[in-house]
Amino acid sequence: MKKGTTGPQDGGKEPRQSGSGAFERGVSALVQCKAHTGSLAGPRAHVERLEDETEVGPGVWLANQQQRRDRLDQAQFAALAELSVDWAQQNQQPGNHP
Repeated sequence: MKKGTTGPQDGGKEPRQSGSGAFERGVSALVQCKAHTGSLAGPRAHVERLEDETEVGPGVWLANQQQRRDRLDQAQFAALAELSVDWAQQNQQPGNHP
């Protein structure tokens, strides 16, 4: 490992993965959070640990998706709308496209 980087060997966290399933992990965290707390996001500091040991803050993740909704595709909007995310459901109405 290069000097100045952190990794599992020296007590640091695993590097973040961008793309490659990040959206799916966020949706999984929302589903899991709803099962545990009865709401989609819960408190902002709430963190869900997924089966693969990944930790996702569903409230933060959902806020980030809303801020970046112009980059979501229709399948991603549909996944969020299915979970009753208001702003995603509004996008699913005819004539509304990102």
